[in-house]
Amino acid sequence: TNMRLKFPILALILEAVTIVLYALFVVYDTGDAHDGSHHAENKTHSGGPMALYPMFQDVHVMIFIGFGFLMTFLKRYGFSSVGINLLLAAFGLQWGLLLQNMWHMHDGKIKVKIESMINADFSTATVLISFGAVLGKTSPVQLLIMTLLEITVFCINEHLVVGLLKVSDVGASMTIHAFGAYFGLAVARVLYRPGLRNGHEDNGSVYHSDLFAMIGTVYLWMFWPS
Repeated sequence: TNMRLKFPILALILEAVTIVLYALFVVYDTGDAHDGSHHAENKTHSGGPMALYPMFQDVHVMIFIGFGFLMTFLKRYGFSSVGINLLLAAFGLQWGLLLQNMWHMHDGKIKVKIESMINADFSTATVLISFGAVLGKTSPVQLLIMTLLEITVFCINEHLVVGLLKVSDVGASMTIHAFGAYFGLAVARVLYRPGLRNGHEDNGSVYHSDLFAMIGTVYLWMFWPS
């Protein structure tokens, strides 16, 4: 089976499994009660959905535009960077929302609310940080598998560090940023090919690729306070 078949088959299987899990375990939050049990580093303030919607959109811009265009610096990987970033973020949001909230189920159900969606955005950021370490070296199939595994490990690590050990993780510097960076380095080491030790002709940038990468950087800088 070649890559043209492997990728759509894997993507459809993962999405089908996700849809089944959502149908079985996920319901909308009615807003009757607010539990303050979510993690301190990503905690959002209680309030109506519309009060937090601007923050949700700001984080969305960072995930889909900021990280997406930041990765376009490679001269032969612009379309792939933005497209694969969209793919990983879309799947990661769904998977992260499930795993982050399995620790806080009510009557066997996960309640979806704006706070949990914002936190799912944060979980996806770990994958996109790691994406930068393997940019141009991995296929979409490998990246989907990396997303599945990384968010799973991230959610366990986050629950252990913040939920059980009560570590003060300001700005999620340990659970998101350091975790994503070192996970990406580990994946890059596993996929290392000695034949590329002296570099590759496509491992570089040109004027327009740097320009698009600057756009992503500016968006991240603008919306980071959210």
